Amino acid sequence: MDHQQNEQTGSTPVQPESGARKPLLFIVASLIGAFLFLTPVQDGGVWKIPLAVLSDGTTAFLKPILDELIVGIVLASAILSTLYKLANIGKQTSGAMAELLGPPLPWFIIRILGAVAISMIYWKLGPEWIYSVDVGGVVLGELAPVILIIFLFSGFLLPLLTEFGLMEFVGAFLQSAFQRLFKVPGRAAIDAVASFLGSGTVGVLITLKQYENNFYTAREAAIVATNFSIVSTAFCYAVASLLKVADVFVPFYLAVVFTAFVCAIIMPRIPPLSMKKDVYANGSDKPAELAPEGSAIKEGWRRALLKAGSAPGPAALLKKSTMNVLDIWLGLLPSVVFIGVAALYVATQTPVFEIIAAPIIFVMNLVGMENAEVAGPAMLIGYADMFLPAIITAEAESTFTRFFIAVVSVSQLIYLSELGVLILRSPIPLSFLEMTAIFILRTIIVTPLAYAAAVIVVGMG
Repeated sequence: MDHQQNEQTGSTPVQPESGARKPLLFIVASLIGAFLFLTPVQDGGVWKIPLAVLSDGTTAFLKPILDELIVGIVLASAILSTLYKLANIGKQTSGAMAELLGPPLPWFIIRILGAVAISMIYWKLGPEWIYSVDVGGVVLGELAPVILIIFLFSGFLLPLLTEFGLMEFVGAFLQSAFQRLFKVPGRAAIDAVASFLGSGTVGVLITLKQYENNFYTAREAAIVATNFSIVSTAFCYAVASLLKVADVFVPFYLAVVFTAFVCAIIMPRIPPLSMKKDVYANGSDKPAELAPEGSAIKEGWRRALLKAGSAPGPAALLKKSTMNVLDIWLGLLPSVVFIGVAALYVATQTPVFEIIAAPIIFVMNLVGMENAEVAGPAMLIGYADMFLPAIITAEAESTFTRFFIAVVSVSQLIYLSELGVLILRSPIPLSFLEMTAIFILRTIIVTPLAYAAAVIVVGMG
């Protein structure tokens, strides 16, 4: 399919809306989507987006049975997938059921291992570390609820943001700037803002859907997923509070935004991201970038109406959204459980990160950084889970070190327990080794910037 046509209509053939309904569809759907995903509101003194407020309220409401829901879904995924595999031995399977219950063998095995892990955590079976606060407590109490609840709302509400023209409208304004600075389309601004105000997982989900629908090439999707899915202001505040630097939250957050901006400029220009192909998910090459026809607002309006006019109907959207949510619950949730347990085990129960952090500790001691023996491993342990650096550095005496680790950990972005699993399970062409390389490169770029910020804000004294 020609990409210009695809930009206008998406990848699913639909009946175009009448001309009179296009503006109404675009305006109403986009306003609702922008409110839910992009508008900051106060909730308990903390700025969030309405989607986060909905998710937090639902999580609190379901808290008495939340663990049981998570365990039941993970076990159901393993049992139903096993039964499906047994019933279709030797058969070529396709369709919705195959997508939900017939994953490739490695991911099928991970579903089984996820079921084993969640059973051991919930019923406190096996070694104590697996159901400890640092491992099982994080997986069952923090990671799994996010996947269960946030993706429930995101799955059904995200089309308001992506299917009715808002991304096309915004993209027309930012096309030139984003292409020059970050080598991605202007529509990537929506991913960034949704992450900025909501969560990185929401940003990655938007990116994934845009790639599947041939709006991002493989290179663009990889860049956006690893550089624009910045963590939310709420998470940043939680990190700042834990590390006792909330009294300088504004300069801390400005430092995070600046480091993310610098990384987003540099990372697309170096391997592995610079080596990704400009090919869409359907196999077509990216054509030359088309300049806006007339003013940005006229071009944005034209693109938005074309998109709104070809948007799927309510029944098609409901069916697609339901499949997306079920795929997240049955596929991603067990993967987060198993990979989260494995990553947290290595991070908290083994000396792996302490050993590989030895050169970092040496350099930190050379420049006179206090609590280097804690800060060194903290710079690497975030690859397992983004909250771990804050946990292990929380009691460090040096305010300078705590501020430094706060900036570094939030700016690294890539972590396996949640975002990593989501990217690995997606069609976005990023391998585990490539994500590891991106994490290391981001850390290298972020470190001097975070150090400079700590000097300015906290000072060496």
